[in-house]
Amino acid sequence: MAPRIQAVIFDWAGTTVDFGSLLPLRSLQAAFARFGLDVPLETVRLPMGAAKDVHIRSVLGDALVSRQWLRRHGRAWHEGDVRAVLDVLETEVRRAAAAACDPVPGLESVLVRLRRRGIRIGSTTGYTRRIMEILMPAAERKGYAPDCVVCSDEVRAGRPAPWMMFRNAEILGVSRMSRVVKAGDTPVDMAEGFNAGAWSVGVVDSSSLLSLGPKEFETLSPREKEARRRAARKKLFEAGAHYVVNTLSELPGVIEDIELRLELAEEAAPRPRLLIGAPLAPARS
Repeated sequence: MAPRIQAVIFDWAGTTVDFGSLLPLRSLQAAFARFGLDVPLETVRLPMGAAKDVHIRSVLGDALVSRQWLRRHGRAWHEGDVRAVLDVLETEVRRAAAAACDPVPGLESVLVRLRRRGIRIGSTTGYTRRIMEILMPAAERKGYAPDCVVCSDEVRAGRPAPWMMFRNAEILGVSRMSRVVKAGDTPVDMAEGFNAGAWSVGVVDSSSLLSLGPKEFETLSPREKEARRRAARKKLFEAGAHYVVNTLSELPGVIEDIELRLELAEEAAPRPRLLIGAPLAPARS
């Protein structure tokens, strides 16, 4: 029998729901504002995909943000502040959850095609389990319910470490990671899949790299769309993507190509490209 892909493990915001990954961006900005910080969107966006405590710690560690905190609070931030910001983030997410769980265009038909092929559906996320307990029911009401969801606070370390991928594989009953596809919208998603020995597929149009809602995206000229896609593709490939697609609708075709490569005994990831302990730092060769 020809080798087949057995599972696709999706990211959450910006990949399957929440076109543009706007919920985490806006909720994080609002959470920082509650502590008197005016954090630029680009600073918030940079660690996207990482576990939320890592994400918050990274933003607070930015030189300009650290100086803002010192002026506002009269002291340097510490680990207790990371937890406090995370608590506020959960409140902000709860306020906007229902509106931020709309499936991205084409998701329903892609899931139907994958399930017809016997492919199981998993998910990894930088959100905590407490946040996902808010988001999962809202997404399920809109038609998206993966077979398995593993959160960043349920494993030893979040992305780009491979532990959430391995936990998904265990729950879904997949023993060979070369039979697994990871689909995500951030560089750290690509590194997570690559480090796990899976096939990493980047998704561009709905990604946090573009950070545009569906209506905003459609107002772009064809030239501007392509320029932004080109920049996003470059970042995803540099982080370890094996394939990059504009939309999820292209994923079934990618899986067919991967299965042809598996027939030639190709494996997905010969070595990791990002250090497991440093979500944003490229490994040095």
